[in-house]
Amino acid sequence: MPVPQERTPSSSGTEIRFIHTADLHLGTPFTGISKFSPEFGKILADATYQAFEEIVSLAIRENVSFLIISGDIYDSEEHRIYGQLFVRKQLQRLSDVGIRAYIVFGNHDPLNGWSNHIRWPEGVHIMSGKTPEVVYFPSDVDRRAAIVGMSFARKVISENLAELFPQKKQDWPLTIGMLHCTAGAGNGHEPYAPCSMQDLTGTGYDYWALGHIHTPVVLRENNPAIIYSGNPQGRDFGECGPRGCYLVTLSGSGKGDHEFVETCQIRWEDHEISIVGMEDTDTLITAIEDAIADIRENSAGKGTICRFTLTGRGAVHTVLARDNATEDILEAVREGECPSPGFVLIDRLIDRTEHPVDRESVACRTDIVGDIIQISDLLMQEGDSNIIRGELSELYNNARFKRYLNELTDDDIEALVREAETYLLDQFVGDDGE
Repeated sequence: MPVPQERTPSSSGTEIRFIHTADLHLGTPFTGISKFSPEFGKILADATYQAFEEIVSLAIRENVSFLIISGDIYDSEEHRIYGQLFVRKQLQRLSDVGIRAYIVFGNHDPLNGWSNHIRWPEGVHIMSGKTPEVVYFPSDVDRRAAIVGMSFARKVISENLAELFPQKKQDWPLTIGMLHCTAGAGNGHEPYAPCSMQDLTGTGYDYWALGHIHTPVVLRENNPAIIYSGNPQGRDFGECGPRGCYLVTLSGSGKGDHEFVETCQIRWEDHEISIVGMEDTDTLITAIEDAIADIRENSAGKGTICRFTLTGRGAVHTVLARDNATEDILEAVREGECPSPGFVLIDRLIDRTEHPVDRESVACRTDIVGDIIQISDLLMQEGDSNIIRGELSELYNNARFKRYLNELTDDDIEALVREAETYLLDQFVGDDGE
């Protein structure tokens, strides 16, 4: 094993520079894309690994003092040896240049799922799952930073681990807390290790490096900074937008700078295209191709997987309402796209267009068509969304299916009603509105 090089990190005096990352989810399966295209599936499967490799390269380029990983290195608690060897290889790159790594494990990679047969490089410290552990950088004697962290000992942690963290002591240097947790509402994530902002600020630490929430978010700017780094590589359309890590500089006063650095290899994007004013399918295809060109131009050479939602009321709707119409258009615009740098792959075309009928005039009719509009408006009135929720309650309360379903928002209810209205108008109203 190479001997770590003597180095002078970019941190100086009481200033500390480090990288904060979390939620790598190495080994995420992309079964949907893989079924459509094994080539694109392979690119996706490699993307989470490449994002972590980029983080390690960033740490070396920036000559930071250490790397912090706040949980969920793996997507599954049953870790493949390949993944563990890959992580060790990347951490060895850091060790070879004298950069430390501090790691806590989360719900996807609890301590009881790790192989005891993997030896970690020098300078890698795995935090305990029994109680918060305090580690001094660079040593117990030369204390320039205190890193306090606690791993998940098992997959499901419902206790408030933040309450176990010790108060910062008067003689402690800059202090960084590491925790995989749900601080506050949780934004749709499972409420593992739930805690409040007060639990975190009350410790007196200078920075909280959090994991578990996949969207990068700064909960508090300073004194202390409380940050979710998000995941370094988005994995689906629920994780659109830039993904990366934080390059952090902390001064002796506890104030600091935290710069978001994009590391994702592939971006996920969701776009809308309105059909209003379009007279034919060729116009729609041109609009999609123009949107693809714009995405490619602004991709910085990264691959993009995108989804287009077609909206609006217009003549093209009658074409889209035909069987397999969106699939045929999708096949046409996908043609020739290959898995090369800067690719733009369209995952789906979603038809949310509406019948080109004059809705206000139709609503005044006294026949079934008028009834459709009137009932639709009634269901979308404030307070009446509970009617729809009641109709769907049996499905949402079913133990077999409810874990696959997200809670319905008012926007979801409105979309369901609009889709039902459009479907019925397609059946009862011709292209001429009669």
